Amino acid sequence: MRGDGFVGAGFRHRTSRAGDPHLHTHVLATNATRSADGRWGALDARHLYLHAKTAGYLYEAHLRAELTARLGVAWGPVVHGIGDIDGIPDPLLKMFWTRRREIEAEMAARGFARRAPPSTQCSTPRQAKTYDVEPSALRTRWAEQTAEIGWDHEQFREVVGQACPVGLTGERIDKIRERLNRRQHEPWERNALAQLRGGKIDDAISTYEARGRIHTLDTAPAARDAMCADWWTATLAGDQVLMHAIRWSDVDDLNARARTRLHDAGRLTGPTLVLDDRPYQAGDRIMTLRNERRLHVRNGTCGQVTDIDAEQRQMTVRTDAGATVTLSARHMDNGHVRRAYATTIHKAQGQTVDRALVLGSDLLHREAGYVALSRGRTENRIYLVGREPREEAHAPEPAPPVPIDALTQSLGVSHAQHLTLDTGIDRHAIGRELQALVHERDRLQEVARQRPPDRAHEIESLTIKRRTTIESL
Repeated sequence: MRGDGFVGAGFRHRTSRAGDPHLHTHVLATNATRSADGRWGALDARHLYLHAKTAGYLYEAHLRAELTARLGVAWGPVVHGIGDIDGIPDPLLKMFWTRRREIEAEMAARGFARRAPPSTQCSTPRQAKTYDVEPSALRTRWAEQTAEIGWDHEQFREVVGQACPVGLTGERIDKIRERLNRRQHEPWERNALAQLRGGKIDDAISTYEARGRIHTLDTAPAARDAMCADWWTATLAGDQVLMHAIRWSDVDDLNARARTRLHDAGRLTGPTLVLDDRPYQAGDRIMTLRNERRLHVRNGTCGQVTDIDAEQRQMTVRTDAGATVTLSARHMDNGHVRRAYATTIHKAQGQTVDRALVLGSDLLHREAGYVALSRGRTENRIYLVGREPREEAHAPEPAPPVPIDALTQSLGVSHAQHLTLDTGIDRHAIGRELQALVHERDRLQEVARQRPPDRAHEIESLTIKRRTTIESL
């Protein structure tokens, strides 16, 4: 018999069995369907099994759409129905791959070199789910784990465009940050970052200036020259150093200057591969800009070129994680590779280096400034431009703003959006008001259903007929 649907119950879970964050829903369908005559019979579930994967893909697509609409996140490539939030660095994603690591360990133990067959995955030992852990405890643990690799509240704002999830705001996130955000070696620098994060821009800038961390140059080229010179000095000293800026145009200029120094010093060898008019050789440092699981790279993977195959247009790279990968011509020709001596502040999220050099700009808002000035363990510097009046000007020009004042002003602008929890709005009160509005809507709908039928058309017709009759007399 033909049924008119089936009954299912959905159970939303927010964690994996290993206790990692994993939002998903289990749906339990009853083995029964109802026919047109009201009789119930057993469900022919063969098509449910056939389309289970498609249903999962649709669920994930809807989930991504909802998260984009509510939180403003963007997504990387969707592979097998699953996509990762764009902007989350590789180390942070891999931190919560506990279940995957368990499966890979089981595969290695059984001698599988590639993906294990389904029977192996299903039989991989799984721990029982625990239901007695408070959500607040889980969120605190996740925050502590992410803080350990240098990822914090302000960087989530950059990626999500909203505040951290409920339970990770206010005093609790501050306590976690105070205890775990110890990337900077100097206590004064940690205090200055706390001031910057808290909106005390004048105090933070005064501290950086007093410590000699702010450098002002006459022109933009001079500022980039000074950055590159300091980068080269730190590189020769064996330090891990990164330059970053807001705009890609500045990043490209800094990368070109850095590569020239490496080339002149004889540190780049072998055949040359040209991508987007940029030469690459063994010894170059690069970053991939797209998730490619088959190539084992992600958006933001960094590494050093170890070999160039100019004939096949392939590049072998030793990533910072220690893996050796080969980038295909298609991946590179599509613009998914850039030099990585300098990068945008957005791309620098999650990275930790010995020294970080930041190019100041009127676009350097508070969240970007915090990310930029918190990458270096030993030192973080910022380079500003103080514009001189043009010699060819025919009339006196207004005095340019003092660079420090301009920096203070730009850092005073916050691009973070806030959830209602952060703005002090009583969510329970809002819920009560919405409930009252729902009841009022239901009442008015009932009143509307009981109203007399609309006779306006009949009245108008009779009025016209009456007027016509009177005129004919």
